[in-house]
Amino acid sequence: MSGPWRVLSGLWGQAWRLALTMLGVSVLTFGLTWLAPGDPAEILLRDRYEAPTAQKLAQVRAEMGLDDALALQYLRWLGRAARLDFGLSYVSGRPVSQELGPRALATAELALTAFGLVVALSLAGGLLGGLFHGRLIDRLGRLAAILAMSAPNYWLGMLLIWLFAVEAGWLPVMGRGGPEHLILPALTLALAVAAMQARVLRASVIETKSRDYVRLAMAKGLGRWQTFTRHVVKNSLLPALTMWGLCLGHLLGGSVIVESVFSWPGLGQLAAQAILARDMPVLQAAVMLMALFYVVANLGVDALYRLVDPRLRQAAPAGESCPEPQP
Repeated sequence: MSGPWRVLSGLWGQAWRLALTMLGVSVLTFGLTWLAPGDPAEILLRDRYEAPTAQKLAQVRAEMGLDDALALQYLRWLGRAARLDFGLSYVSGRPVSQELGPRALATAELALTAFGLVVALSLAGGLLGGLFHGRLIDRLGRLAAILAMSAPNYWLGMLLIWLFAVEAGWLPVMGRGGPEHLILPALTLALAVAAMQARVLRASVIETKSRDYVRLAMAKGLGRWQTFTRHVVKNSLLPALTMWGLCLGHLLGGSVIVESVFSWPGLGQLAAQAILARDMPVLQAAVMLMALFYVVANLGVDALYRLVDPRLRQAAPAGESCPEPQP
Protein backbone atom coordinates (compact mmCIF):
# COMPACT_ATOMS: atom_id res chain seq x y z
CA MET A 1 0.00 0.00 0.00
CA SER A 2 1.45 3.39 -0.97
CA GLY A 3 2.22 6.10 1.58
CA PRO A 4 -0.85 8.38 1.21
CA TRP A 5 -3.25 5.44 1.16
CA ARG A 6 -1.53 4.03 4.24
CA VAL A 7 -2.04 7.33 6.04
CA LEU A 8 -5.72 7.45 5.05
CA SER A 9 -6.17 3.84 6.13
CA GLY A 10 -4.63 4.58 9.51
CA LEU A 11 -6.77 7.67 10.01
CA TRP A 12 -9.90 5.79 8.94
CA GLY A 13 -9.24 3.17 11.62
CA GLN A 14 -8.62 5.92 14.15
CA ALA A 15 -11.87 7.64 13.15
CA TRP A 16 -13.81 4.43 13.76
CA ARG A 17 -12.33 4.09 17.22
CA LEU A 18 -13.22 7.70 17.99
CA ALA A 19 -16.76 7.14 16.67
CA LEU A 20 -17.14 4.22 19.07
CA THR A 21 -15.85 6.44 21.85
CA MET A 22 -18.52 9.03 21.04
CA LEU A 23 -21.13 6.27 21.07
CA GLY A 24 -20.02 5.26 24.57
CA VAL A 25 -20.14 8.89 25.69
CA SER A 26 -23.66 9.19 24.30
CA VAL A 27 -24.81 6.19 26.39
CA LEU A 28 -23.32 7.71 29.55
CA THR A 29 -24.71 11.16 28.72
CA PHE A 30 -28.20 9.85 28.09
CA GLY A 31 -27.95 7.87 31.33
CA LEU A 32 -27.54 11.18 33.20
CA THR A 33 -31.28 11.71 32.78
CA TRP A 34 -32.03 8.53 34.69
CA LEU A 35 -29.22 8.71 37.23
CA ALA A 36 -29.98 12.30 38.21
CA PRO A 37 -32.45 12.74 41.07
CA GLY A 38 -35.97 13.94 40.31
CA ASP A 39 -38.59 13.31 37.66
CA PRO A 40 -37.78 15.16 34.38
CA ALA A 41 -41.48 15.87 33.85
CA GLU A 42 -41.81 17.36 37.33
CA ILE A 43 -38.64 19.43 36.88
CA LEU A 44 -39.97 20.81 33.61
CA LEU A 45 -43.31 21.77 35.17
CA ARG A 46 -41.68 23.44 38.15
CA ASP A 47 -39.37 25.40 35.83
CA ARG A 48 -42.52 26.57 34.04
CA TYR A 49 -43.98 27.56 37.44
CA GLU A 50 -46.83 25.06 36.99
CA ALA A 51 -48.17 22.76 39.72
CA PRO A 52 -47.07 19.15 39.01
CA THR A 53 -50.52 17.52 39.20
CA ALA A 54 -50.93 13.88 38.18
CA GLN A 55 -52.74 14.89 34.99
CA LYS A 56 -50.08 17.37 33.93
CA LEU A 57 -47.28 14.95 34.81
CA ALA A 58 -48.88 12.27 32.63
CA GLN A 59 -49.34 14.78 29.80
CA VAL A 60 -45.72 15.99 29.93
CA ARG A 61 -44.37 12.44 30.15
CA ALA A 62 -46.34 11.54 27.04
CA GLU A 63 -45.05 14.66 25.22
CA MET A 64 -41.44 13.86 26.20
CA GLY A 65 -41.79 10.18 25.35
CA LEU A 66 -40.86 9.12 28.87
CA ASP A 67 -43.42 6.31 28.81
CA ASP A 68 -41.64 4.53 25.96
CA ALA A 69 -39.03 1.81 26.44
CA LEU A 70 -35.62 3.11 27.51
CA ALA A 71 -33.86 1.76 24.41
CA LEU A 72 -36.39 3.49 22.16
CA GLN A 73 -35.90 6.75 24.05
CA TYR A 74 -32.14 6.45 23.65
CA LEU A 75 -32.30 5.75 19.92
CA ARG A 76 -34.68 8.66 19.40
CA TRP A 77 -32.43 10.97 21.44
CA LEU A 78 -29.31 9.76 19.58
CA GLY A 79 -30.96 10.39 16.22
CA ARG A 80 -31.83 13.95 17.20
CA ALA A 81 -28.37 14.52 18.72
CA ALA A 82 -26.74 13.44 15.44
CA ARG A 83 -28.64 16.34 13.82
CA LEU A 84 -27.55 18.66 16.70
CA ASP A 85 -31.14 18.74 17.93
CA PHE A 86 -31.03 18.38 21.72
CA GLY A 87 -34.58 19.56 22.38
CA LEU A 88 -35.65 22.54 24.48
CA SER A 89 -33.96 23.89 27.58
CA TYR A 90 -36.01 23.30 30.74
CA VAL A 91 -35.00 26.74 32.02
CA SER A 92 -35.14 29.08 29.03
CA GLY A 93 -37.55 27.09 26.85
CA ARG A 94 -35.33 27.84 23.83
CA PRO A 95 -33.82 25.20 21.54
CA VAL A 96 -30.60 24.00 23.13
CA SER A 97 -28.74 24.22 19.82
CA GLN A 98 -29.31 28.00 19.80
CA GLU A 99 -27.63 28.32 23.20
CA LEU A 100 -24.69 26.12 22.28
CA GLY A 101 -23.30 28.13 19.35
CA PRO A 102 -22.11 31.29 21.16
CA ARG A 103 -20.96 29.22 24.13
CA ALA A 104 -18.90 26.88 21.96
CA LEU A 105 -17.21 29.86 20.27
CA ALA A 106 -16.32 31.36 23.65
CA THR A 107 -14.86 28.07 24.87
CA ALA A 108 -12.89 27.60 21.65
CA GLU A 109 -11.50 31.15 21.95
CA LEU A 110 -10.37 30.53 25.52
CA ALA A 111 -9.00 27.04 24.87
CA LEU A 112 -7.02 28.04 21.78
CA THR A 113 -5.48 31.00 23.61
CA ALA A 114 -4.56 28.72 26.51
CA PHE A 115 -3.15 26.21 24.03
CA GLY A 116 -0.88 28.88 22.54
CA LEU A 117 0.38 29.68 26.03
CA VAL A 118 0.94 25.97 26.75
CA VAL A 119 3.03 25.52 23.61
CA ALA A 120 5.10 28.67 24.22
CA LEU A 121 5.70 28.06 27.94
CA SER A 122 6.39 24.34 27.63
CA LEU A 123 8.81 24.89 24.73
CA ALA A 124 10.72 27.52 26.66
CA GLY A 125 10.76 25.57 29.93
CA GLY A 126 11.45 22.15 28.42
CA LEU A 127 14.21 23.18 26.02
CA LEU A 128 15.97 25.43 28.53
CA GLY A 129 15.69 22.82 31.28
CA GLY A 130 17.08 20.12 29.01
CA LEU A 131 19.84 22.32 27.59
CA PHE A 132 21.01 23.54 31.02
CA HIS A 133 20.30 20.29 32.86
CA GLY A 134 21.37 20.47 36.52
CA ARG A 135 22.15 24.18 36.46
CA LEU A 136 20.40 27.01 38.29
CA ILE A 137 17.94 27.78 35.47
CA ASP A 138 16.93 24.10 35.38
CA ARG A 139 16.40 23.95 39.14
CA LEU A 140 14.33 27.15 39.11
CA GLY A 141 12.26 25.80 36.22
CA ARG A 142 11.57 22.53 38.06
CA LEU A 143 10.53 24.44 41.18
CA ALA A 144 8.15 26.65 39.16
CA ALA A 145 6.71 23.57 37.42
CA ILE A 146 6.04 21.81 40.73
CA LEU A 147 4.32 24.91 42.12
CA ALA A 148 2.19 25.32 38.99
CA MET A 149 1.14 21.65 38.98
CA SER A 150 0.36 21.68 42.71
CA ALA A 151 -1.97 24.68 42.61
CA PRO A 152 -5.66 23.89 41.96
CA ASN A 153 -7.17 25.85 39.09
CA TYR A 154 -9.76 27.63 41.22
CA TRP A 155 -7.11 28.71 43.75
CA LEU A 156 -4.71 29.86 41.04
CA GLY A 157 -7.50 31.79 39.32
CA MET A 158 -8.45 33.58 42.53
CA LEU A 159 -4.78 34.40 43.20
CA LEU A 160 -4.32 35.91 39.72
CA ILE A 161 -7.53 37.92 40.10
CA TRP A 162 -6.31 39.29 43.42
CA LEU A 163 -2.84 40.14 42.10
CA PHE A 164 -3.53 41.55 38.64
CA ALA A 165 -7.14 42.74 38.83
CA VAL A 166 -7.82 43.80 42.42
CA GLU A 167 -4.39 44.98 43.64
CA ALA A 168 -2.68 46.12 40.43
CA GLY A 169 -5.84 46.98 38.47
CA TRP A 170 -4.17 46.00 35.19
CA LEU A 171 -6.72 43.49 33.94
CA PRO A 172 -10.51 43.01 34.15
CA VAL A 173 -11.78 40.72 36.86
CA MET A 174 -14.13 38.59 34.79
CA GLY A 175 -16.42 38.41 31.76
CA ARG A 176 -15.75 38.24 28.02
CA GLY A 177 -14.72 41.26 25.97
CA GLY A 178 -11.43 42.37 24.44
CA PRO A 179 -8.14 40.50 24.44
CA GLU A 180 -7.41 41.71 27.97
CA HIS A 181 -10.31 39.60 29.23
CA LEU A 182 -8.58 36.46 27.93
CA ILE A 183 -5.27 36.82 29.75
CA LEU A 184 -6.15 35.70 33.27
CA PRO A 185 -8.49 32.78 32.44
CA ALA A 186 -6.18 31.51 29.70
CA LEU A 187 -3.17 31.75 32.01
CA THR A 188 -5.05 29.91 34.75
CA LEU A 189 -6.04 27.17 32.34
CA ALA A 190 -2.57 26.88 30.80
CA LEU A 191 -0.07 27.06 33.65
CA ALA A 192 -0.46 23.59 35.17
CA VAL A 193 -0.68 21.93 31.74
CA ALA A 194 2.36 23.85 30.47
CA ALA A 195 4.36 22.82 33.53
CA MET A 196 3.57 19.15 32.93
CA GLN A 197 4.40 19.42 29.21
CA ALA A 198 7.67 21.20 30.00
CA ARG A 199 8.75 18.34 32.26
CA VAL A 200 7.98 15.82 29.51
CA LEU A 201 9.92 17.84 26.94
CA ARG A 202 12.82 18.37 29.35
CA ALA A 203 13.09 14.62 29.96
CA SER A 204 12.95 13.98 26.22
CA VAL A 205 15.74 16.52 25.58
CA ILE A 206 17.96 14.99 28.28
CA GLU A 207 17.38 11.49 26.89
CA THR A 208 18.09 12.59 23.32
CA LYS A 209 21.31 14.35 24.37
CA SER A 210 22.67 11.01 25.57
CA ARG A 211 22.13 9.27 22.21
CA ASP A 212 25.15 8.00 20.28
CA TYR A 213 24.43 10.06 17.17
CA VAL A 214 24.48 13.27 19.26
CA ARG A 215 27.84 12.37 20.78
CA LEU A 216 29.12 11.43 17.34
CA ALA A 217 28.06 14.81 15.93
CA MET A 218 29.95 16.62 18.68
CA ALA A 219 32.98 14.36 18.24
CA LYS A 220 33.08 15.39 14.59
CA GLY A 221 33.45 18.99 15.67
CA LEU A 222 29.88 20.24 15.44
CA GLY A 223 29.32 22.98 18.00
CA ARG A 224 27.13 22.44 21.03
CA TRP A 225 24.45 24.87 19.88
CA GLN A 226 24.39 23.47 16.34
CA THR A 227 24.17 19.92 17.67
CA PHE A 228 21.32 20.95 19.92
CA THR A 229 19.29 22.70 17.23
CA ARG A 230 19.98 20.19 14.43
CA HIS A 231 19.75 16.86 16.22
CA VAL A 232 18.33 17.22 19.72
CA VAL A 233 15.38 19.60 19.30
CA LYS A 234 13.81 17.86 16.30
CA ASN A 235 13.89 14.38 17.83
CA SER A 236 12.78 15.63 21.25
CA LEU A 237 9.63 17.31 19.94
CA LEU A 238 7.74 14.16 18.89
CA PRO A 239 6.69 13.13 22.44
CA ALA A 240 5.81 16.76 23.17
CA LEU A 241 3.67 16.94 20.01
CA THR A 242 1.57 14.02 21.25
CA MET A 243 1.16 15.65 24.63
CA TRP A 244 0.14 18.96 23.05
CA GLY A 245 -2.58 17.21 21.11
CA LEU A 246 -3.93 15.54 24.21
CA CYS A 247 -3.81 18.80 26.11
CA LEU A 248 -5.76 20.62 23.35
CA GLY A 249 -8.62 18.19 23.86
CA HIS A 250 -8.30 18.60 27.61
CA LEU A 251 -8.38 22.40 27.36
CA LEU A 252 -11.42 22.35 25.08
CA GLY A 253 -13.37 20.00 27.27
CA GLY A 254 -12.06 20.70 30.74
CA SER A 255 -12.61 24.39 31.32
CA VAL A 256 -15.63 24.09 33.64
CA ILE A 257 -13.90 25.41 36.78
CA VAL A 258 -11.96 28.21 35.07
CA GLU A 259 -15.02 29.47 33.18
CA SER A 260 -17.02 29.48 36.40
CA VAL A 261 -14.32 31.39 38.33
CA PHE A 262 -13.96 34.08 35.64
CA SER A 263 -17.65 34.12 34.54
CA TRP A 264 -16.48 33.23 31.05
CA PRO A 265 -19.65 32.48 29.02
CA GLY A 266 -18.50 29.18 27.54
CA LEU A 267 -19.60 25.56 27.52
CA GLY A 268 -18.06 24.88 30.92
CA GLN A 269 -20.05 27.62 32.62
CA LEU A 270 -23.17 26.51 30.73
CA ALA A 271 -22.68 22.92 31.98
CA ALA A 272 -22.18 24.12 35.57
CA GLN A 273 -25.36 26.21 35.40
CA ALA A 274 -27.26 23.29 33.87
CA ILE A 275 -26.16 21.01 36.73
CA LEU A 276 -27.39 23.47 39.35
CA ALA A 277 -30.72 23.97 37.53
CA ARG A 278 -31.00 20.26 36.61
CA ASP A 279 -31.48 21.36 33.00
CA MET A 280 -30.73 17.94 31.53
CA PRO A 281 -31.08 18.71 27.78
CA VAL A 282 -28.51 21.51 28.10
CA LEU A 283 -26.18 19.37 30.22
CA GLN A 284 -26.38 16.47 27.77
CA ALA A 285 -25.63 18.76 24.84
CA ALA A 286 -22.69 20.43 26.58
CA VAL A 287 -21.13 17.10 27.56
CA MET A 288 -21.55 15.69 24.07
CA LEU A 289 -20.02 18.78 22.47
CA MET A 290 -17.04 18.74 24.84
CA ALA A 291 -16.46 15.07 24.11
CA LEU A 292 -16.69 15.78 20.39
CA PHE A 293 -14.08 18.52 20.72
CA TYR A 294 -11.80 16.08 22.51
CA VAL A 295 -12.01 13.25 19.98
CA VAL A 296 -11.72 15.58 16.97
CA ALA A 297 -8.63 17.19 18.50
CA ASN A 298 -7.08 13.76 18.97
CA LEU A 299 -7.84 12.79 15.40
CA GLY A 300 -6.29 16.03 14.15
CA VAL A 301 -3.15 15.45 16.20
CA ASP A 302 -2.82 11.93 14.88
CA ALA A 303 -2.93 13.27 11.31
CA LEU A 304 -0.43 16.01 12.17
CA TYR A 305 1.85 13.50 13.86
CA ARG A 306 2.01 11.45 10.68
CA LEU A 307 2.69 14.52 8.57
CA VAL A 308 5.55 15.65 10.82
CA ASP A 309 7.23 12.22 11.05
CA PRO A 310 7.40 10.53 7.62
CA ARG A 311 8.44 7.21 9.22
CA LEU A 312 4.96 6.86 10.68
CA ARG A 313 3.48 6.95 7.16
CA GLN A 314 5.32 3.70 6.51
CA ALA A 315 4.75 2.27 9.96
CA ALA A 316 1.85 0.42 11.46
CA PRO A 317 -1.63 1.90 11.72
CA ALA A 318 -2.57 4.32 14.45
CA GLY A 319 -2.37 3.14 18.02
CA GLU A 320 0.93 1.26 17.72
CA SER A 321 4.10 2.51 19.34
CA CYS A 322 6.28 5.06 17.56
CA PRO A 323 9.62 4.08 16.13
CA GLU A 324 12.78 5.23 17.82
CA PRO A 325 13.98 8.68 16.70
CA GLN A 326 16.94 8.77 14.36
CA PRO A 327 19.44 11.51 13.54
